Amino acid sequence: MKSYPVIFALFIALLGIVVTILLQSAPGSVSGNPHPSFPSMSQGGDASRHDGITVLGWLFGALQIILFVVCIWVSLCGVKAHRWMVIVCGVAYLFV
Repeated sequence: MKSYPVIFALFIALLGIVVTILLQSAPGSVSGNPHPSFPSMSQGGDASRHDGITVLGWLFGALQIILFVVCIWVSLCGVKAHRWMVIVCGVAYLFV
């Protein structure tokens, strides 16, 4: 099986996630709120500014790990003794 279409599909999926993140409107107070004591300093608000982007960030990271494992898999295609080790280590790395 050729792995190059899988690599291309992973790159397209990563591009789709980046475009989706860039096209979302920015919620209020993304760059922080004015600090009451120090006017030159901004303080962060609550975690509500991460609501629409947390899942996309996790998915982006998981797809990157899958892409790295597939690239390692392609480089070891001729070595059959190491294939199972790449799969096991890739799945373990994905869940860490």
